[in-house]
Amino acid sequence: MSVATLPAGHRHWTRELADAVLPDGMQRREVLEGELVVPVNAPHPRHQVAVATLFEQLIRARPPGWYVLTSPLDVPMPWGDVAQPDLVVCSPDQLDLDTGVTAPPALVLEVLSPGTRRHDLVVKRRLFERLGIERYVIVDLHGPEMTLLGQDPDGRLVEVSRAASIELTEPFPVRLALA
Repeated sequence: MSVATLPAGHRHWTRELADAVLPDGMQRREVLEGELVVPVNAPHPRHQVAVATLFEQLIRARPPGWYVLTSPLDVPMPWGDVAQPDLVVCSPDQLDLDTGVTAPPALVLEVLSPGTRRHDLVVKRRLFERLGIERYVIVDLHGPEMTLLGQDPDGRLVEVSRAASIELTEPFPVRLALA
């Protein structure tokens, strides 16, 4: 991961500032807690296979009208940050095909990579919690294991389960597994 230098006169990065400063077509970038994060390498093939496997399972299980989308897809936050989870699941009310994600997605998934591990485990968890995302799945290929975080009554994302595969009942029933 690379962190870009903030232009003079600005206190922190926002989605709008990143869009204005970065070259046209630079889609792989996130603004996490005011920090611009730009990947310097393409994801590892194991990462891509894991994302594709989970994408296929979600696509097969989704109800009519629901969306399962892969990165790069912006999940904007009202305070100016923007994340690009590996997979995003949205109901018809959470995604506009012309403007993008319009409300907190029903589910976000991240496959950990050495360069994104801290962002995915700590920073994005904090941001997704603040945004009000109810379910966050973190996939660690070194286990391999998946961790399902769900929203508790206070709105915090807490661990619900951790296993090689997980069964979701929400936002729709699906078994997620890498094998």
